[in-house]
Amino acid sequence: MAAGALTGAPALAVAPKTRPRAEADILEAGVREQGAAMAVGKLSAQALVGRYLARIAAIDQAGPRLNAVI
Repeated sequence: MAAGALTGAPALAVAPKTRPRAEADILEAGVREQGAAMAVGKLSAQALVGRYLARIAAIDQAGPRLNAVI
């Protein structure tokens, strides 16, 4: 954990292989991009929260053992 923090390498830089690129893009997008996707009907708040919860679950199961997701 400390080594990653000292090198400046993001701890979660690699997306899980099972996550489609489009899903990774919306999760990595800023709030303005997410809001724009919601405004045109491409994304709902419920779907976005579901994707974040799925990402947290995947990290909890296979990711670094930090006991937290930021």
